Amino acid sequence: MTAISRNLCWAGSFIALAVANRFGLVADTNAATIFVILPALWVATGELGRCSWRKAAV
Repeated sequence: MTAISRNLCWAGSFIALAVANRFGLVADTNAATIFVILPALWVATGELGRCSWRKAAV
């Protein structure tokens, strides 16, 4: 899985949570907590640094 596809999955989870919150499937307090936790998980599980295209160019 490339870095772009992995990040698109994370972005999709944010959008899915926002849509679920908008339609009342997720309570506001729970959504607020998840919106705090998701970025931390995104950073913790991601490969921080240069993308593979940039690594190949250097």
